[in-house]
Amino acid sequence: MFCMNRVNNFYLSRGDTFKFPIIINKSPTKLEFDKYELSENDIIYGAILEPNQAFEDALIRKVITFQSEKDENNNPLFILNSDDTEYLLTGKYYITFKLKHNDEITTILPMKEFWITGTNKEVCRCCC
Repeated sequence: MFCMNRVNNFYLSRGDTFKFPIIINKSPTKLEFDKYELSENDIIYGAILEPNQAFEDALIRKVITFQSEKDENNNPLFILNSDDTEYLLTGKYYITFKLKHNDEITTILPMKEFWITGTNKEVCRCCC
């Protein structure tokens, strides 16, 4: 199984909302498409990581389940809200997804570049 996507790199302006439909192909090749529908027991873990960072230590982690928000084609959505990236430094990160089905965990989207663009936000360092 793997996540279908048409891009090798993702771009997001720091502080914007990001919605990405997760379309899973259960066929072993990209030549055939057999859509995998999440069951009630499935869990998708999404993560935004710094270079060389372990999945478990990701800066941003999201859990997507059967009950999560879906797009118009009934695909589960990976959603980053504005406050998820508001204080991240601009630059290169990585995005990846893992599917937990029964007792098996499968990487359905190997790490792809995820660029945060824009300007860095100053953190108030005053005594207020």
